[in-house]
Amino acid sequence: MENGSLSVRSGRGDGGVSDTGDTNRTPKDHPVFAALGSIDELQASLGVAKAQCRVSGERPSSIVSILEEFQRQCFTLGGAVAAIHRGSPLGQTALDDAPRRLEAILTEYERLVPPMTDFALSGRDICSAEIDRSRTIARRCERDLVRFLTDTTETEPILRWINILSDVLFVLARYCEGPL
Repeated sequence: MENGSLSVRSGRGDGGVSDTGDTNRTPKDHPVFAALGSIDELQASLGVAKAQCRVSGERPSSIVSILEEFQRQCFTLGGAVAAIHRGSPLGQTALDDAPRRLEAILTEYERLVPPMTDFALSGRDICSAEIDRSRTIARRCERDLVRFLTDTTETEPILRWINILSDVLFVLARYCEGPL
């Protein structure tokens, strides 16, 4: 490609193997690719939720900004997972402080949502429904990450972040639904 841009198609994965940024080839059914695929799906789902919240015009811009922050953290998460697969030390990543940020968001928005007295049915509006969909994808992503990270010691910020994220998404969806 010209100007140093990346090509979408390399052709190197056509045989059922791929890599995570190094020259080692790994079968595409390896748990690392399930985890990376779930992270990618979560990032895309957060984008749909963000777009729906922006289009509705009824949501504060802070919700859109928060969802975009989560999208960016998904890219960081994907990089950390790929590094772990390559055997690279994680070191200090942008996710190290991310669980604290999630907890702050959770605390802030929990105060704005009425106490739960029953199960929440998704779908009062499209914005909250898309945030709920992202929450369910985050839960699957967490399961895929646990499966991949079973033999890894540097998992605490990653698993903590994805676990808290699904709680935050639940509360943000309830907040976006507004009062009953």
